[in-house]
Amino acid sequence: ETKPGSGVTRGRRAPIAGILVSLAAIVVLGLAFGYFVGGRSTPAASPPSFRRLTFHHGTIFGARFVRNDRSLVYGASWEGNPTRVYSVIPGTPESRALTADSTGLLAVSTSGDMALKLRPRRYNPVETDGVLARAPFAGGVPREILEGVIYADWSPDGGSLAVARRLDGRLQLEYPIGKVLYTTRGWIADPRVSPRGDRIAFLDHPLEG
Repeated sequence: ETKPGSGVTRGRRAPIAGILVSLAAIVVLGLAFGYFVGGRSTPAASPPSFRRLTFHHGTIFGARFVRNDRSLVYGASWEGNPTRVYSVIPGTPESRALTADSTGLLAVSTSGDMALKLRPRRYNPVETDGVLARAPFAGGVPREILEGVIYADWSPDGGSLAVARRLDGRLQLEYPIGKVLYTTRGWIADPRVSPRGDRIAFLDHPLEG
């Protein structure tokens, strides 16, 4: 502080500034200590556990949990046989076939309906398309819906489907069926509808195969 005409400066602000800096340092140290102690006291997450559920030789094409049920549903080609859809309950020794031959699993809805791929046919070295069908997990004859489908996923409420399908030499993403969202001459794979049903994630391969 300077008194007019005296040419003398009084250092009153220096002690106040020093006190503020000290308080700030104490607060920062306290927060750091709390973060350190809190982080050390948080129990470590247990590692995931795995259990073998199938005991055949072959290839598995996708698997889905069934909501409100202990079952797991999957498509597989065992011992060189055509692909079928199976269900298995963890802790039981054997899977149960749910469909006839040449049927693949695409998705399972929250209400337990399965989206199936009937009569798959290979159109590039790694992918097949087929007839999209719907069938209840509890059993029943599949109801055919659409041809040329490669992948599908249910909406959160189980009322509609997002599909990747081949049409006129191109691949397109539709959601719901009939509403085209994306088209490519490459290859669309694994669409997944978000929990709110307002977005779709998918793999986009620019070159087919």
